[in-house]
Amino acid sequence: MNYKIIAIFTLLLLVFEILAGIPFGIWLAKDGFISNSQIFHLGTYIAGFVVEFIIFYLLFIQKINKPILHALIIGFLYWVIGDSLLYVLAGIKFPPLLVVIDAVIIVSAISLALYIAKIKGQLNVYT
Repeated sequence: MNYKIIAIFTLLLLVFEILAGIPFGIWLAKDGFISNSQIFHLGTYIAGFVVEFIIFYLLFIQKINKPILHALIIGFLYWVIGDSLLYVLAGIKFPPLLVVIDAVIIVSAISLALYIAKIKGQLNVYT
């Protein structure tokens, strides 16, 4: 286990997810009714998925031992810290369905990044 890698990639994931969410926050601030739009939610989920995929792909091309375990720990930490920060800072209480959707997006991003890294032959496993 490389705790430095876990800390760095968790921080990268949190920062880039926040940066990806800024345009949606500006859009929401300009039109308060947009929060009921399915397109708005789809856009935020797609932006989050793309950022997670890129970060996990970058993790999988690093030469580390047990990259899948590292990715699962990073995904779990991001999930817990991100949802906790939104609750503490913005007062947003997540419904259970949103928590499940976040988990599915994270697992899907990890799976796709692992699959692409394996196909391209860039999955580096330190043994």
